[in-house]
Amino acid sequence: MNYPELLHSPIIPPSVVPLAEKAANNNAAVLIQGEHGTEKELIAKIIHYVGDWKYYRFFKIECKAQTEDSFNGQLFRIFKENNFGAIPATLYLKEIGELNPYSQSSCWNWSKTVFSKMAQRKKSLKISDSLHPLQRT
Repeated sequence: MNYPELLHSPIIPPSVVPLAEKAANNNAAVLIQGEHGTEKELIAKIIHYVGDWKYYRFFKIECKAQTEDSFNGQLFRIFKENNFGAIPATLYLKEIGELNPYSQSSCWNWSKTVFSKMAQRKKSLKISDSLHPLQRT
């Protein structure tokens, strides 16, 4: 799929284009919110594949159907595959608001740990959330 062409296609609202371009060209974490069926995952992939991130992995976790153990297992596998932050990657958490608060907190704690390690190594990880921000308890 040609994501740079998709970014400027009629299916992407014109107001989203500059935001997606800006997100694609920096190392900031991105929160993508919208109603069901508004192509949040497509926007996450465009952000990933339009910038320098295209050379790294794009991971997706479907949070809605996850148990606490399966979510934590997938998260651990992803961070292990990325050498615990040594290799840049995009992590797309689809419908993270559907996770229980403990799993959301686990995700937050994992990402804080990885971000602190990456800051020491000058690496980055983009985390995209498809629906809700992490609820911190």
